[in-house]
Amino acid sequence: MKPLLRLLLGFLAAGLLLLLAKNAVARFLVVGGAKAIAGLSLKIDRMSVGLWTSRVEVQGLKLLNPRGFPDPVMMEMPVLFVDYDLPALFKGTVHLEELRLDLKEFLVEKNAHGKLNLDSLKVVQAKKKEPAPLKKPEPSRRSAFQIDSLDLRIGKVIYKDYPQGTPPLVREFQVGIHERYRNIRYPEALASLIVAKALMKTSVASLANFDLGPLTQEASDLIRGATGIATGLLGTAAETGTQAGEQVFGAFKKLLPSDK
Repeated sequence: MKPLLRLLLGFLAAGLLLLLAKNAVARFLVVGGAKAIAGLSLKIDRMSVGLWTSRVEVQGLKLLNPRGFPDPVMMEMPVLFVDYDLPALFKGTVHLEELRLDLKEFLVEKNAHGKLNLDSLKVVQAKKKEPAPLKKPEPSRRSAFQIDSLDLRIGKVIYKDYPQGTPPLVREFQVGIHERYRNIRYPEALASLIVAKALMKTSVASLANFDLGPLTQEASDLIRGATGIATGLLGTAAETGTQAGEQVFGAFKKLLPSDK
């Protein structure tokens, strides 16, 4: 076999091994991470893994409801993007340099037996077991998890209540959140943040008799440090539009005959 051909086959084999390794890493980050944080199963339509980069894009991610609930999906995310630190994983640390979550629809559901799907989330179960006051994870636990930048979008929250023998009560809330968060140090804060932000602008907690306080307190530091991306852009556009309008009006005013 010619040396050039052997070299080419060697590169192809190395590329294939690298792609297989990155696919395993991506599945661990997305599937394993979601199960570890939420405690529920999920489905994925498509996953794209960069061969020479540490970027993963997931399309059509669905976090599934637990058994005993009529609707199969709790959370629907059309796009999830991750840029991870590969060397850190080999050191036992999950370090995500960037995470983008596009939560299109979040379904909060109470079944016919009065059980709430939110109570199946791992972070909610943990909060119910914690004595007051809430205690945060030890520093050693935080050091094994880090998200530098989180871009969070939340579109719609739906509440469904299935009483016995009647159609469900359905309420829809257009949340329209687009915010950025930095330096998330432990996974419980990420899960608490998503649930708290989704429900804070709705009356779902009241309708479902769900105590949102522990989750809000868990994510309070992140919520206070949030950057409203959409709001900031709109504010800038409005200010620019006002300035432009004043300039046009000023120029037009100069053309009018003077009263003097």
